[in-house]
Amino acid sequence: MRRPAAGDMKMFSERPYAHRNLVFPLALWPGETQTIYLRVTTEGTVTLAVTLWQPEALAAGDRIDYSLPSLCYGMLLALCLYNLPLFSRTREPTLLAYVAFTVSMAIGQLSLNGFGNRFL
Repeated sequence: MRRPAAGDMKMFSERPYAHRNLVFPLALWPGETQTIYLRVTTEGTVTLAVTLWQPEALAAGDRIDYSLPSLCYGMLLALCLYNLPLFSRTREPTLLAYVAFTVSMAIGQLSLNGFGNRFL
C-alpha cells in the first residue's frame, strides 16, 4: 500500500502533481467500494476540503479557479507599477507606504492560496 505524503514543509517538486493544492492520484473503479483514510498532522490551523475529481474535470476547474486570482494579482501589480514611478517623481512618503502595502498584500495572498508555493 502506497502512502503519499505532501505538505507545506516538503518541496513542491516532491508532490505527485504540480498543483497549488495537495492532489493525490487514486485508482477507483465503477461499482467498487473502497475505504480511503487520510492522516492530517499540523502544528497550526488546517482547512481540509476533500473532493474527488476526474483528471479532466480538475483541469477544467483549475482554468476557472485561476482566472479570478490572476485578475487580482494583475491589479495589484498595476497598482505597484503606477504608484512606484509616481513616488519617485513626487517623493510623497504615503505613496511608498501604499506600494509596500500592496506588495505585502500580494505576498500574503500568494502564500495563503498556494500560488506562492506553486509559482515562486
